[in-house]
Amino acid sequence: MAIWLTKQRGQIGPVFGSVDRFEGLGVFIDTYKNQRPGVVFPYVMAMLGNSSVTYDKDHDGKENEIAGCSARGIRSSSVPTKIRLTYFAEKSLAVTLQYKAENEWTECFETGPLTLPSVSYLGFSAETGELSDNHDIISIETKNKYINKG
Repeated sequence: MAIWLTKQRGQIGPVFGSVDRFEGLGVFIDTYKNQRPGVVFPYVMAMLGNSSVTYDKDHDGKENEIAGCSARGIRSSSVPTKIRLTYFAEKSLAVTLQYKAENEWTECFETGPLTLPSVSYLGFSAETGELSDNHDIISIETKNKYINKG
């Protein structure tokens, strides 16, 4: 499954069901290991696209990853699985996951400074291959957060 914040509207394509060579951010929840030794799957990772970089599908995005984490147990969780993205403009992106226990958030990663398109479309996509999973999006919340420069 993928979460997108991109300059362009969503289109069907080969990267988790969406277009390759996108401009913006893709956060991927990858449940199937292709060719990525040393990484425990499921794996959550972020990629920053500039409209010319191609997603490295054969190696599960290794060449494109700006940050990521293993999420072993996310597929068989006994609680609703949740993901939280917190982006502070041009400062950082943090991703936390809830899958171990209700209201227990696990830090996945936090990036350094990154810039997203000033106008972005929020999108979701998924694609199955040899292993199929069911991903239900029950709700989406968006909020503006500001850092007080007091």
